[in-house]
Amino acid sequence: MQNRPVPVVSVVMPVYNAEKFLREAIDSILAQTFSDFEFIIINDGSTDGTKEIILSYDDPRIVYLENEQNYGICVTLNRGLDEARGKYIARMDSDDISMPERFAKQVEYMDSHSEIGVLGTDIEVFGEGITNYIFTQSYETNMCSAGLLFNPSFAHPTVFLRTETIRNNNLRYKDEFRGLEDLKLWWDCAKVAKLANLPIVLLRYRKHLAQETKNVNPRKIQQSNNFRAERFESFGFILNDKEKEVLNNYSYGNYSLFSTPELHTFMDVLTRIIHNKQYPIITSKKALKVVGSKAIAYTIIQSDKLKANKIAHLNKAFIRGLIPFVWYMKYLFHFAK
Repeated sequence: MQNRPVPVVSVVMPVYNAEKFLREAIDSILAQTFSDFEFIIINDGSTDGTKEIILSYDDPRIVYLENEQNYGICVTLNRGLDEARGKYIARMDSDDISMPERFAKQVEYMDSHSEIGVLGTDIEVFGEGITNYIFTQSYETNMCSAGLLFNPSFAHPTVFLRTETIRNNNLRYKDEFRGLEDLKLWWDCAKVAKLANLPIVLLRYRKHLAQETKNVNPRKIQQSNNFRAERFESFGFILNDKEKEVLNNYSYGNYSLFSTPELHTFMDVLTRIIHNKQYPIITSKKALKVVGSKAIAYTIIQSDKLKANKIAHLNKAFIRGLIPFVWYMKYLFHFAK
């Protein structure tokens, strides 16, 4: 491998018992119109026909690695980060399909925007038994970072990482955050670099029952709760138990638990976030206000306990400085329907 020319892109794809969809994923990478890449495929102790499928390909860009046993996603991804030699690291999952122009468009953008450390794209969601739909992301860099308060802001397998950003700041996938390893990495990246998404579908994201993201358990829930508190507390204040409960209810979509006191607690937390003088991530007050205002508006819409006085609640949030005027007018028009 050391005698191979250094590529522009290093594709990192962890694989575990992925024989059902693996060929489609590999073929979509090998069919990229931008061809200057190495394709690092790491077999994480598969027991099905995964290895045979990978080794059936005769393409010099494929770098096959094999873990001695099943170490899990974080250890495997970090091995990929360590092996990568390219200027950029492209993530890929073994059940998804990259569009042919994906690498060309992401390389072009990253080359033209040296401040961007992480770049994702929109996705088309598909799978057996579902109707295909387009999932769009936030595109503007401050909005991507601000959005990390509540969600990952990226579809993980679409991401391009700037290798220099990863190596210079010793950024890693952290096994103690398994199940949230991507969100944790984006949060750490947002402290040292800007983030962005391209407003174009460059990956088809497959939904199926075997996905890791569907395996929710008490450990993952507790990790999620702890990391959510960590993100908010990094703005310089400690959340009390009621505030943590309200934030968790919002994040899990438990809108039926929101009445006026819970909404006001939510507003209290967002007020402290927005009016904080120093931010732990690279973002802006405006972006944080937009993200917060969307959360408030969506909660009012979804909670039956708040709908009767939804405009009064909206007005209170606006008066408190939580909603930009333009967005206030948009929400007001929507609520008045």
